[in-house]
Amino acid sequence: MLDIHVRYPQPPRSGPSDRVELGLPGGESAPIGSEDPAVHDVLSAHLGRKVALWPLLSAEENRAHYLRVWPEDAER
Repeated sequence: MLDIHVRYPQPPRSGPSDRVELGLPGGESAPIGSEDPAVHDVLSAHLGRKVALWPLLSAEENRAHYLRVWPEDAER
């Protein structure tokens, strides 16, 4: 994941809902916006496992989200 370049296309506003663009290494494709419905599939293909891009969630209100375990990791 550290090889993915992420940037704000415009200066961020307050709050976690700001749009970002993700650029994959090699520059073979144009950056994809976080609001693009295909962003999950593009990231999944690049990382070799199914992933989903989520906005920053409040840890106090969404504790279960941050305690999730990948199904294949739960069996270890």
